[in-house]
Amino acid sequence: MSNAAEEIWDKCLKIIKKYAQTSAYESWFKPLQAVNFEDSTLYLRVPSQYFIETLEGQHKGILQEAVQSVIGSNAKVVYKYYMLEAETIEQSNLETNRLPINGYNVKEELTFDPFKQRRINVAPQLNENYTFDNYVPGECNKMARALAIEVANKPGLTPFNPLYIYGASGVGKTHLIQAIGLEICKRDSELCVIYLAASNFMRQMMQAAKDGKTYEFIEFYQGVDILIIDDIQEIAGKTGTENAFFQIFNHLKEHNKQIVIASDKKPHEIIGMEDRLLSRLKSGIVEEITRPDFETRTRIIKAKISHIGIQLSNEIISYLADNLHNNVRELEGSISSLMARATVMHCDITMSVAKAVVENMINTPSREVSIDQIIDTVCAFYKVDSSDLRKKSRKQEFVWPRQVCMYLAKNMTNASLATIGLNIANRNHSTVLYALKTVQDRISVDKEVEKEIKQIESKVRNC
Repeated sequence: MSNAAEEIWDKCLKIIKKYAQTSAYESWFKPLQAVNFEDSTLYLRVPSQYFIETLEGQHKGILQEAVQSVIGSNAKVVYKYYMLEAETIEQSNLETNRLPINGYNVKEELTFDPFKQRRINVAPQLNENYTFDNYVPGECNKMARALAIEVANKPGLTPFNPLYIYGASGVGKTHLIQAIGLEICKRDSELCVIYLAASNFMRQMMQAAKDGKTYEFIEFYQGVDILIIDDIQEIAGKTGTENAFFQIFNHLKEHNKQIVIASDKKPHEIIGMEDRLLSRLKSGIVEEITRPDFETRTRIIKAKISHIGIQLSNEIISYLADNLHNNVRELEGSISSLMARATVMHCDITMSVAKAVVENMINTPSREVSIDQIIDTVCAFYKVDSSDLRKKSRKQEFVWPRQVCMYLAKNMTNASLATIGLNIANRNHSTVLYALKTVQDRISVDKEVEKEIKQIESKVRNC
């Protein structure tokens, strides 16, 4: 018996024991014996063919993770099982889970690669309108678009893996990353492409954990050819989901499968995410999409009205492009509003109608406010540095602004208490609850504080 094989298998068993259910570990992994190791291949002795079928059908994921984490991504497993000669069987051997080392003839040696991926046949969940042809190019997205096209042409075969696209909400990240998936599907329908928001990934992971199918969940996503994840920042601080994504990421990268990520933050700005995962997000290429300039906004408006079949004067187009400059979504919303008004009111789209739409959009509060926006605005208002506010200092000059940040984040974003606390000085949800009560109590008894909070809120919405 090879000492090297035993040492490797012992390491694998420690990993398996940590994650597998005790009954599965005792029944299906502990009875296996490592008999040899050479050329990245671990030879395991199993009691029967049934063991192999069970390991493949029920425990392939955990075995794969353990063996590849110890040996490497090129690891292979060879299973061997033997028929014992009757005269060599002793009572002591019948009472143990492990087969005797000597005294049996080889019935069959079976080579089996438990890590071979099965073909996955699922819908990619892509919006068919989000093509490269419909994506309006400009200086704001020039580099990101070029990288996306390169990745779509040669998925997994460029240095741009993962391709990490970041930018403010509504600048076209989702359109661009889905365009990659659509182009790949058009070029090769045999490739498995999956797009999903990180929040959906997290919900699926939580359900899998609840059902005791975590490894089946991980194994499924390890079988795709192109994985496209939107809003990756949403899994920050969710340890189980981060760990699952980490394992999936490593497997896909090692097997030259393409990973595409979108976020509203640079990797190092994602608070609460494990360093090992952040380093992998930065291991390919990171590119920003900025807010569209006037020329790009003009082209977006013209492309939109051409697509839906309405006509606008150049004067109205210029007015819209000049006044709606936050993001692409805002521009598209203005066109939809103009079309709706013209249809319902049976009138032409005049400059006065356009001004009414723009005024309504500018004055309508948006829920798309980020915690970072709130922190920056509060810090500017109270004249404190954001780095000091994020520290766990108990100085009153930082405590009150920090509490105001938490209060506004709760009222102006959809973030959970845990996420708010994590992003603001890495506090827990109970601290956030205390901050909310403190600010609310002061507002109820002090009109100046109420006025102050409303003033800050207005600045946040207009920043």
